[in-house]
Amino acid sequence: MNQIRLLASRWFGPLFATQFLGALNDNIFRFAIIVFVTFQMPETGILDTKSLVAVTAGTFILPFFLLSGIAGQLADKFEKSGIVIILKNIEIILAILAGISLHFQSYPALLVVLFLMGTQSTFFGPIKYSLLPQHLRIDDLTGANGIIQAGTYAAIIVGGFIGGTMMSRDENTALNLMIVMSLIACSGRIAAKFIPLAEANAPDLKFKINPISSGWHLIKSNLSQKGTAVLIVLISLFWFMGSTYFTLIPIYGKEILEATAFNVSFLTLALAIGVGIGSLICEKISRDAIDLGLVSIAVILISLISIEIFFIGEKGSNNTACDVIGVFPMKCFNRFFIDMIGLGIAGALYVIPLYAALQSRIERTHRARTMAALNMTNALFMVVSSVFTLILFQLNVVTHYIFTAVGLLNVGVTVFASLFVPEILWWHRKNTTKSN
Repeated sequence: MNQIRLLASRWFGPLFATQFLGALNDNIFRFAIIVFVTFQMPETGILDTKSLVAVTAGTFILPFFLLSGIAGQLADKFEKSGIVIILKNIEIILAILAGISLHFQSYPALLVVLFLMGTQSTFFGPIKYSLLPQHLRIDDLTGANGIIQAGTYAAIIVGGFIGGTMMSRDENTALNLMIVMSLIACSGRIAAKFIPLAEANAPDLKFKINPISSGWHLIKSNLSQKGTAVLIVLISLFWFMGSTYFTLIPIYGKEILEATAFNVSFLTLALAIGVGIGSLICEKISRDAIDLGLVSIAVILISLISIEIFFIGEKGSNNTACDVIGVFPMKCFNRFFIDMIGLGIAGALYVIPLYAALQSRIERTHRARTMAALNMTNALFMVVSSVFTLILFQLNVVTHYIFTAVGLLNVGVTVFASLFVPEILWWHRKNTTKSN
C-alpha cells in the first residue's frame, strides 16, 4: 500500500487527520503565547522576555516527564479509540479556555492551558504510535511513520504562521483565536470518530498511579533491553539534533548570514520542508520495508552538511560567494537554505526507519508503554539540548562550531550504537517485512 492509498485507508486516514489537527492546535497556541510574551505582554520586572519564552517552551514539555508513565499504562490497558475521543472532547474545552485566558491577558492562565494541552498530547502520543502496528501491516509502517512525521512538521509550519499572524492583529484577537482553535478541535473530534476500534493490549495490567515511579519503571524496563534501548536513544538523539538546530538557525542566520528576521523564517521553513520531503520518499527508498541501513546513510549526509555549514560560517557574510566543495558558487544564504533542506531530508531518513523498527519489535502487550517511555526520553533529550546550547553560548562558542559538533556527535553515537544493532549500518542492513 503506497502512501496515497494509506491516507485513504480507514485504518490510517482518520488517525492521521486526528493527530495533524491536534498538532496544529498545539502549535497555534504555543506560537500565539510566544508572540504575546515577546511583543504584547507588559513588563513585570521579574523575568525578561527570553526567560518567559523558555518557561513557555518548558511548560509544554513538562507533562511528558510527569505523565508519560500513566499515559502508556492507560493506552495498553483500555481500548484506544475511545480514549482518543475523550481527549478530543477535552481539546474543545481547552480551545475555549485559551481564548478566555488571552482575552484577560493572563500569562499564568495561558501557561495552565498550555500545560493541559501538553498533557493531552502526552496521553495521545503512546496511542498514536501503538495504533500503527495494531492496525497496519509491518510493511506499511515505514510509509505510515513517514506521513506522520511530514504531518507533524507541516503542523509546526502552518500552526506557527497562523498563531503569529493572528496575534499581530489588534482587534478581536482572543475571540478569533478561540474560534479557530475550536473549529480545529471539533474537526479533530469528528475525525476521531472514524478511528477503528483497537482492543486493549494488556487488559489485566495492574495500574500504577504514581507518575514518578511509573515513569521511572517505564524507562528502566525499556532501557534494560539493549535492542530497544538503542532504538530509543537514537530516536531521542534525532529530537536532540532537531531542537538544537531550530535554536541555532535564527542565530546563525542573523549573526553569520546577516539575514533579516523575515529571511530567517525561511531557513527554519527549509528544514521543515526537508523533513517533509524525506518523510515522503523514505518509503520509496526502503521499498515498503523497514530498512535500518538508511540510518547510516543519513548520518553520513548529516555529517557532510554539518561540515559544509562550518565552512560557510567561516566565510562570514551573505555577500560572500560560497563554493565550499568547488562547484555551483552562490550566496552563502542560498547555499545554507539548500543545506537546511538537505539536513531535513537526512533527518527524516534517519528517524523514520527507527520508529518503524521500534514499533515492529516491541511486544504487543507493551507497545503503548514503550512509546510512552520514548516520549519521556525525547523530552529529556530536548531539555539537554537547551542546556547544551546555553552552556556553549555562555562559553562564547560560535554557532557554526556548534552545528558541526552536533553533526559529528551524531556520527560517534551511531557508530557506537551499531555495536548493538549492526543492521543500522548499510552493509549489514536487513529489510524487515515481518514482526520479530
